[in-house]
Amino acid sequence: MYAPPADISVFDAVCEVLHTASGRYDGELSPYMRKPCDALASRRRKAVVFAGPGRCSKSAALIDGWTARNRVYAPGDQLLVHASQDLARYYSKIRLDRIIQASPELRSRLSPRKQDDNTFDKIWRAGDVLSIGWPSGAQLSARDFQYVAITEYDLADDDIDGEGTLYQLAAMRTQTYLSAGKVVVESSVRREYRDASWEPPPGFPHMAPPATGITALYNSGTRNWLYWRCPECHRPLQLHPDIHVMFCLPPLDQLTDDLAGVEPRTWAKKFSKVVCRNHGCGVPIEERWKRQLNKASVWVPDGCALDEDNEIQGEEIETDIDSYQLSCVAACYAAWPNILEKYAVAVQSYLRTGSEVDIKSTVNLDQGRVYLPLAARKRAKDSELKKRAEALPKHAVPPGARFLLAQVDVQAGKQPRFDVQIVGIGPGRERWIVDRFPIKTSRRPLEIVDGVQKYHPIDPALYSEDWHRIKDKVAARRYPLGDGSGRTMPVRFTICDSGGKAGVTARAYEFFRWLRSNPDNGDLFTRFRLYKGAERENAKTIEERYPDASDRADRFSGAIGDVPVLMVNVTTLKDTVLNDVLRSTPGPGFYHFPNWLPDSYYREFAAETRTARRWERVEGKPPNEAIDLGVMCEIAILRLGADRDEFWRDPPPWARSWDENPDVRAHDAPPPPPPEPPARRPAPYLMGHR
Repeated sequence: MYAPPADISVFDAVCEVLHTASGRYDGELSPYMRKPCDALASRRRKAVVFAGPGRCSKSAALIDGWTARNRVYAPGDQLLVHASQDLARYYSKIRLDRIIQASPELRSRLSPRKQDDNTFDKIWRAGDVLSIGWPSGAQLSARDFQYVAITEYDLADDDIDGEGTLYQLAAMRTQTYLSAGKVVVESSVRREYRDASWEPPPGFPHMAPPATGITALYNSGTRNWLYWRCPECHRPLQLHPDIHVMFCLPPLDQLTDDLAGVEPRTWAKKFSKVVCRNHGCGVPIEERWKRQLNKASVWVPDGCALDEDNEIQGEEIETDIDSYQLSCVAACYAAWPNILEKYAVAVQSYLRTGSEVDIKSTVNLDQGRVYLPLAARKRAKDSELKKRAEALPKHAVPPGARFLLAQVDVQAGKQPRFDVQIVGIGPGRERWIVDRFPIKTSRRPLEIVDGVQKYHPIDPALYSEDWHRIKDKVAARRYPLGDGSGRTMPVRFTICDSGGKAGVTARAYEFFRWLRSNPDNGDLFTRFRLYKGAERENAKTIEERYPDASDRADRFSGAIGDVPVLMVNVTTLKDTVLNDVLRSTPGPGFYHFPNWLPDSYYREFAAETRTARRWERVEGKPPNEAIDLGVMCEIAILRLGADRDEFWRDPPPWARSWDENPDVRAHDAPPPPPPEPPARRPAPYLMGHR
């Protein structure tokens, strides 16, 4: 503990000290980690930031390796910050313990006292402390550390307990060590951005798009990219994080058309060659050259260049952060065909479901870059949508629609009403607008004028009985088929808004209880659900809950844990809706607009724009009811499972063609008897299941 530090680089020390269950850390596999690791011993800057794809050895070198090196060659108090307490516990009990047991140098330096080794704190023979924590104000306050390491930064919130970003709080812990203090931050990318017009500023091609998390930290630093030497022309080749650039792929909005009906693996093998972009070269580079090219690679800061002797020319950006972004084409554990195949599968999943979740996941984790949603790349134009209007029967079920979904949006402002939309759904979520109307009047008598009974206007926030109109006008309604046969089809499922003006939520819950308890309503309550937008940005797309506010200040909302409510990520669903609306050819998710819709309907789709966090109303634009109703339709599709391929391969009886559908019958025909339920054992009790 009194010996002077050995004259050994950080990366060489990591390769010497770090052992895992599979053996000693092999620096030959990831030579690109040398410069980021060695930067941890420099006093020139206070932090090292590394953004890259998953499984590129970044956490092994910068978290495990740096921690092991510090224990042996530069003892000092260190804090390891994981994304959650559960992940911190797992790291300590499983990964770190295995590393210590596999590494003789670490094992011999651990304190022999039993009380010095617990889950979240380990004291070593030299007296230095290794603490394992998670993002919280308490964990990152009133403690000093020479070293702080943060892993999977993008899994943490952007604001920790209202005190600032995780990086800001971590950097405060090392200030008392002056230039000897160091912070390292590594993460796979898990964010997106919305500005489709963004381009890097002139002279700084390494700048990443404007996004939060690890990408924002990277942009605040020196912005190093890895450069290869083309084996043909021997000139430097930038390893761009965007695989569209590296593999010469068309833009994503064009790629969605190219990949329709294509076998993903065949397509991936065809394009899995990096093309040299140097003028006059264009030679395809095969993956078998990757390891050799990585050995000779060089990290180049933004604004600098690489000369013929592999020397960096130019001045680095003046900053306290040494930042790096690794392209997935250099990642040691990532095969190029696999990256492209997962990308193709995700795009084809979007074509079937309209959801971009899989595309975002593979762009973030496999490719290591922020994602620009398709919905942000282009906006709906009412003139273009109106051109697609078709001659469809008014208020009748068109051919192709297998069942009907109803959406009810509550408008409780100056002109209270229920806005209603009826949509026919066909295979692959293809949809037809069947009806659109408001419910403005209640059944509360007002006065008689010229022998005609007049009624009070609807007030969804005050009168429970006003909600009963949803049953007769929407949930229990039947629509004639468009074939002139006289047969009708019922509304299969109704989704209704449950928020807005004070009082609306309580009345909505009362309406559901009335549907469920009144025998005259039959099984309508099983085909009706309320919904509410989730507050968290990263909430699940859809989740059924039973809100209970009986022990809180808002207990008068009527939530006592007996009414099911679908909690949804409205932002994610609006992405899906706008993508479907913009689809120009019939297919999965396509919107069929009848020519009897008013012009105002199309303008409503252009009423919102995508911002960095959510969809927001554009000032001066018309109402956005068409978008909100589209979100509710998507909620019903997800609730019924009609977004899945297997649903349509063997649809339930009510989703079959008209002649095979028991819900389709003559208007005056009695409903068929319900089928006998199959005998089965009762399901086991599930915690939280109601």
